Amino acid sequence: MSFLHVQSPEDILNAKRLIVPGVGAFSAMMDVLNNNGMAEALSTYIEKDHPFLGICLGLQLVFESSEENGPVRGLGLIPGVVGRFDSSNGFRVPHIGWNALDIKKDSVILDDIAHRHVYFVHSYRAVPIPSLFTKYQLYP
Repeated sequence: MSFLHVQSPEDILNAKRLIVPGVGAFSAMMDVLNNNGMAEALSTYIEKDHPFLGICLGLQLVFESSEENGPVRGLGLIPGVVGRFDSSNGFRVPHIGWNALDIKKDSVILDDIAHRHVYFVHSYRAVPIPSLFTKYQLYP
């Protein structure tokens, strides 16, 4: 299997599988995607139901908006908002540490990691609106 670093909207549209990693700020990433024509290409790619894995910020981009340095408009493919963790309930923000995963639905990609601990470093989380969440799944 070979990997290609995306350089253009055409690279996105021609990809067999696409992984969008998650380091950076939502608004800066959306600026880059919009200014290079990649936002439209990424939306088109995902809407055609091609394999897509968004990691952290990579997944947050598909939501309607983010509160980070915003509000900032996202790709709008999943109804919901990316918001900062609420620190008023005692959670430290940024959230840093080990947490067990609670997988709510069978998933080929997450089969072997349910209830295992993974390490997180983040201040924002994506909150889908379940009643409107019909077309896309966060995992198969």
